[in-house]
Amino acid sequence: MGLEALSRGAALVVLVDQHSAALRLIARNAAALGASEQVTVKKLDLVRGLRGLAREGWEFDLIFVDPPYHLGLGEVCLQDLGRGTLLAPRAVVVSEQAVDEQLSRAYGCLQLQDMRRYGSTAVGFYRREQK
Repeated sequence: MGLEALSRGAALVVLVDQHSAALRLIARNAAALGASEQVTVKKLDLVRGLRGLAREGWEFDLIFVDPPYHLGLGEVCLQDLGRGTLLAPRAVVVSEQAVDEQLSRAYGCLQLQDMRRYGSTAVGFYRREQK
C-alpha cells in the first residue's frame, strides 16, 4: 500500500515491519521503482514501532494499518493512533482486518468515516477529528 501511495503522489512513505525478509523485499521494490529516496524502512514491532515513531517526531497525513488478523493488533494500533501523536490535523487512518474482527466507531481523536468489505476482509477509514 505504501508503494501504491507513492505512485499516487505521496512525497514520503515510512514502512514498518518486524520481518527482515519483508523489509528487504520492500527495499528492492522501492529501488526497482526508482523511489528509494522516498521510502524509509524501519524494522520495528508494530505497537512499539508506533510509539517509537512518535518519539522521533514523525507526523503523518495517511496511515495504513494491516497487522496479522485475529491477534487484536488492529484494535491496539487504532487505540494508540487515537492519541493523535502521529497524526497531522486531518489525517486519515486506513485499517485492514478480517470481517469478523469488530472495531469501534471511535478511538480517541479518530472517528470512523466508512467501512467496506471485500470478501473476508474489511477496511475501515478513520479521520482525525479536531476536538
